[in-house]
Amino acid sequence: MTDDPVPRSLRMVRAHRGFARWVRVSPDGTLLATCGNDNMIRIWSADVGELVAEMSGHDRNPYAVDFHPDGRQLVSQDLMGNVKIWDLENFNELQSIPTVMTGYDNKFAADMGGARDMRFSPDGSIVASAGITNVVNSFAGQQDPIIAVVDWKTRQVLRHLRPADNSTGIAWGVRFHPGSFIVGVVAKQSGSGLICFWKSDEAIQAVKLSKKEKKDPAAKLRQADKDPLALKPFHTVEVDKCVRGLDLTPDGRRLAIPCFDGSLRIFEMTKKLEPSS
Repeated sequence: MTDDPVPRSLRMVRAHRGFARWVRVSPDGTLLATCGNDNMIRIWSADVGELVAEMSGHDRNPYAVDFHPDGRQLVSQDLMGNVKIWDLENFNELQSIPTVMTGYDNKFAADMGGARDMRFSPDGSIVASAGITNVVNSFAGQQDPIIAVVDWKTRQVLRHLRPADNSTGIAWGVRFHPGSFIVGVVAKQSGSGLICFWKSDEAIQAVKLSKKEKKDPAAKLRQADKDPLALKPFHTVEVDKCVRGLDLTPDGRRLAIPCFDGSLRIFEMTKKLEPSS
């Protein structure tokens, strides 16, 4: 015990050159995965913080990383929307999956799109990636928030989870709630935020595209009201500040939302949400 009221870190690891963007804990708690602005993915031992492996392959900064629930594979996604799958036995890249989260800002010549968060469903059958697409002016917040739902077996994008009001901004977080729905948070261009709820069974239903939509790659990059894969939430909660992330308690009763003003908002699920049919 200590009389110091300020919690101190037990250990510090300099994980990346430049910003470290994300950290995840392996399902068995023995490993940590980080990604950062040096374009690297690194694996660390959780107990002593020693470097176990490092993986290169992203051409732009990876912003999100997550372990598959089976503990044998890892996914990461970068600012250009490329998802990479890594083998945790030999730490090789297995596959790269392009998503719709392209983000090159032509006005400022900057890579500002791509992922901001990734999360597997508890059974590992789905991975959801929250981020940005359709960047017009990223520094002014003129881009579309999007959560891409990817089938893990087929590696196909099933749906694009979008805000109901077609808000511009950034999707900063996504979680699978035990109540059979998906929760995502959006920072709006206006400076406020949204907590959105989508029905899980609708989010994993593949959409049959027309021949024209299949032939037109740009169809998947259009705004939410014209996106053939778009799914709107069945419930939305307004937040008066710009949200920057999301997490849930294990039972799903509370949501923790960090905000751009430095505050941490805790929301309680006071009643069971019933997704509309």
